[in-house]
Amino acid sequence: MSAKYTVGDEVQCVSDPSLIGTVVEVCEFHAGIQWYRVNFGPAGRPKKAEIDLRPYVPAATPTDNILKGNIDGYQEFQTDL
Repeated sequence: MSAKYTVGDEVQCVSDPSLIGTVVEVCEFHAGIQWYRVNFGPAGRPKKAEIDLRPYVPAATPTDNILKGNIDGYQEFQTDL
């Protein structure tokens, strides 16, 4: 199976959408999951599973965030209003 992301791709963490970073390494494929090392700046460079990443698509307005699916949960929705 081929990796969905490559080095240099901008991604957003699905489980914590406040984490936006750049893929710095395509790691191992283990137990059916592709892993990546992502540079999240001050938050570090952890390994993340492909299923916990999505392409980062910057939005100009809160409405754009909703339409592009960049809002996860009530608390984040309230933050963007």
